[in-house]
Amino acid sequence: MEALTFRPESFEFEQSEAPSRGGCGCSACRQQDVDESEFDESELDESDFNESEFDESEFEYETNKRAKCPADAPADVLECGPMAGDDAVMCKPGANKKCPPLKETWKSLKVVGVPLHYSPKVQKISGGRHKVVRDGKNLGINVVPAAWRAAHAWATLMNTFGMPISMIYTLSVGRYCRCVKAPVGVCTHDEATWPKCIGTRVSDHGFGDAFDIVGVRWVDPKAVGSSLPTTVIHDWTDPEQAKLLIRMNAAMRIVFHTVLDWSMKNHRDHFHTDMNQEDTGKFRPLFSYTPEQNFIMSSLKRLNYVASAKGPHDWSHARAALADFAQVNKVTVPSGSDREAWRPIVNKLYACVALGIPGQCAKS
Repeated sequence: MEALTFRPESFEFEQSEAPSRGGCGCSACRQQDVDESEFDESELDESDFNESEFDESEFEYETNKRAKCPADAPADVLECGPMAGDDAVMCKPGANKKCPPLKETWKSLKVVGVPLHYSPKVQKISGGRHKVVRDGKNLGINVVPAAWRAAHAWATLMNTFGMPISMIYTLSVGRYCRCVKAPVGVCTHDEATWPKCIGTRVSDHGFGDAFDIVGVRWVDPKAVGSSLPTTVIHDWTDPEQAKLLIRMNAAMRIVFHTVLDWSMKNHRDHFHTDMNQEDTGKFRPLFSYTPEQNFIMSSLKRLNYVASAKGPHDWSHARAALADFAQVNKVTVPSGSDREAWRPIVNKLYACVALGIPGQCAKS
């Protein structure tokens, strides 16, 4: 019961340190006809960066580097500083898209003491399930403060919601200056395909604003109900692992302004998370993109507030169920037409899911 008093405002973080334009979009996905190529956020592989740029030595604690950090920067932050602008790749020929200089980025090897390992080796095992068989390199992240704080808040919430983790597996280590990949399957990270790219928007990764999460390693797998030491998004159809992935997804949505998940067929091997710098770091409009619609409706279904989570859905349908949820959970229902006024209710819903759907959250 005490955990249900969780208040997401405790994890507020500054948005002003990053550029105000750019970013990626979000695709409609299942049950809807969309051009998914416009929003593809498939990310880096081992060949996409010069490892020397992210060598562990670059993250070594140096007094003069740490001195550049603001006084309130967490201890995990090892270095702070600006990043120069760059020309974006994977863009429509002649588009001349650029990633702007970043006023400040934070480098670290871990958040809340939890190390971030790049490019884990994930393999199928018996029964079609997956596991991490190689932890990869502890390259950490180098992102704008808003994205760093969101990662910190999410790792903290994982512990708050009874899912302590000992490692985060990621596919991106910092800014990757590129356009959103389009078309899917034609424009890839292989430079040979770049002349075929027709992307016209800079990805949120080009703003040091985003990173991709493959999965986590548990402090105690049995305590969270996992028969595997690691949980990766690849197992979103596995009943045991899906329960944990759903809880992880819910916790992400409380702090990140965008989460793209397995409801998009090109995001079934990673969560894309970002802070939406294309709109001055605000949450994307509530219920305006399909991954969030899917997760809100499936969460309401799990708590017995709607009979079906199959789309398409409209806001009036979701609003009625959210109002019912709010009344059961003694949360004030907003008046007026501002959807963002419903954000605390949605976060309460996400907290219930992240906690594993305790009985007091559900409708009897």
